[in-house]
Formats: sequence, structure tokens, C-alpha cells
Amino acid sequence: MKSIQSLLLAAVMITVCATPSRTMAHENHGKKVGPVVKEQKDWGIAGDAKAGMRTVRFTMADTMRFTPDTLEVRLGETVRLVIKNNGAMRHEFVLGTKKELDEHAALMVKFPTMEHSEPYMAHVDPGKTGEIVWTFNRAGDFDFACLIAGHYQAGMVGTVKVLAATPAAGAEVVTIHWSGEGRFMHKSTIAPGKFVELCGKLPAGLKVRWDFDAGLPLDFNVHYHVGKEVVFPFKLGAVSNAKDVLDTRIEQDYCWMWSNKSAAPASLSVKLQRG
Repeated sequence: MKSIQSLLLAAVMITVCATPSRTMAHENHGKKVGPVVKEQKDWGIAGDAKAGMRTVRFTMADTMRFTPDTLEVRLGETVRLVIKNNGAMRHEFVLGTKKELDEHAALMVKFPTMEHSEPYMAHVDPGKTGEIVWTFNRAGDFDFACLIAGHYQAGMVGTVKVLAATPAAGAEVVTIHWSGEGRFMHKSTIAPGKFVELCGKLPAGLKVRWDFDAGLPLDFNVHYHVGKEVVFPFKLGAVSNAKDVLDTRIEQDYCWMWSNKSAAPASLSVKLQRG
């Protein structure tokens, strides 16, 4: 609400004082002066650019649409948003709650020459690119929009989902317990640099259908031991989903193993079915 009050005060000042031409005011619209002010908002706080951070790219068009028009992030994640204006007119990208954006858009209709600039905004001229670095430290559903008069009303909006953090598993070894129908299912979250391994003794001559989906690419293998030798019926690098059938050649303890070499926790869902 503080932001809306500040914008309203600025709008009143523009109305009371000698107002520059519409063209000049629009050119000044959103120019950032001085260091970024880090103020906690309901939808997060200004972040610091750093190596290895995730970059998400958007384009804006005169059809009054963003591409993509959705963004999904993890709670606490700092993301670099790079926004390219492919249109012939100016557009902007503003993060916020729907309530904040509704109020701000209404002010822009009343005071279209009003200047505003915040770290959660990017005002982008035709053919140019803007950037926002934002830390999403509040879970929930939020929006982004172009608040230039008429653009918001034409549907130039998108959605942001900030996923709440889930406890991350470390190095985890799970014993396979088959259901009466010969099924086994497992879900977990693998911490960065850790692994999950599902192991169980299987007789020779069995077929086991396996299928998994992961939130991030993982290194995957199925293996068993013969003396000091490790045998890999399957071995895949950096995959987020796969499925196949294991033919057990000998009676042995067989293990399905996933390793997370990324810098973020990875969700994992596994299904096994004995044939």
C-alpha cells in the first residue's frame, strides 16, 4: 500500500505543478536514479546479481501479450528476468499482487504521464531489453503486467507461482517393499550434491518396468554387484525422465540410483512394476 500512496502523491504533484509535455514525461517514465532500494514487498525483495543464478527471458509484443505469460520459482530463489520489447511501442514489466497492480493501473489511467520506477519494474522502449533481479522470498501466487494506460486493460498480464520449500533429503538409501500387486512407488526431494538409491533383492529371470520423473536433470543408473565389479544395466546422464524394463539375469540386490549435481533441490517420483 505504501507504493500506491507514493504513486498517488507523485500524481498529485504532477497535477498541481507545471506539467511537462506528455512526450517528455513518457520518456522520463521509469528512469532509475541512484542505488537500488531494497524494500520488502508481499511478492519479494530486490536481489543481487550473481554468477550461476537462473535467467528467465520474456518478450513483449504490441498484441498486448507476454511470452511466456507464466513464471514458476522456488521460495527464496533469486532470478534474473530479461525482458525484450519486440513491439513498436513502449511496454513495461511490473511484478506485484493483483490488488497492487489493479490499483496502480487505475492510477495510470487517471495520470498517464505519471513517472514511477521501482526495482520490480522494467520500462522497455521498442527493440530494447530490460532486466529485473528479484528474490522471491514469499510463497504464493502473484502477477506481472504492463501498466501503461490501456495495455493492462487489454490483458497484458502474466502469473507468478512461488513454490514453498520442501524438506530436502540428503543421501538416502531406501529398501524396496513390493505391494501385493508387485508395485513399488517412491517420492522424495534430493538435496544438491546428494543421491537417492532404491535397492532390493530380485530373482533371476524377472522383468521390472521402471518409470521416473524428476524436477531437474539427474544422473541415473541401475546397478548390481558381482564381487568387486559393478554392473550397470542402465546408465544415463542429466535426464529428468526415463522408462524401460530391467531383465534380471542373476539373483542379486539391484539398485536404482539418482544423483543431483545441480545447485538446487530436485523432486523425484518413481514407479516400479514387477512383471
